[in-house]
Amino acid sequence: MKKLGAITTVVALLAIASQGVAQAHVIGNHIRPHQLFMGLVNGRPGIVTPVVIKVVCPGPGQPGQTGHPVAGQTVAVIPTATVNGRDGYTGHDHRIGAFFGALPPSAGSSAYVLLRRYGVHRRIPTTVLFPCSGTGRVNFLPLPLDPTSRDSYVPVVYENVAV
Repeated sequence: MKKLGAITTVVALLAIASQGVAQAHVIGNHIRPHQLFMGLVNGRPGIVTPVVIKVVCPGPGQPGQTGHPVAGQTVAVIPTATVNGRDGYTGHDHRIGAFFGALPPSAGSSAYVLLRRYGVHRRIPTTVLFPCSGTGRVNFLPLPLDPTSRDSYVPVVYENVAV
């Protein structure tokens, strides 16, 4: 009986270790067609609670006021093996754009970040304007646009740090 318990423990440890190796193997890998993915803002998917994006808005807050994000905030995508309502699917695509605000952005806009690899956190441009308060979402859209793909999104809360 002790031998069976030891074998079960070893099998469980090997399963856990292989999951870690698999996760480490995909981080940094190129985004490829026909893969499930999940978006992250500031390292979080926003599944339980929205992710905070810190915004600098000088002066007392006013309705409709916008400001620039605090430097150092990031977006990324990671591969996922489970399907939930917010997972994306690359379809025939191999890049993902993290879009801030209305879709699609105007030509030459800095309101998105292009992602080519899993787990590589890219900075949100400080040139983008966000609301000083309220809620929104960051959309992760496979590119180029393809009817077989599906976007992912992360709900966000805008927080004015200058108050």
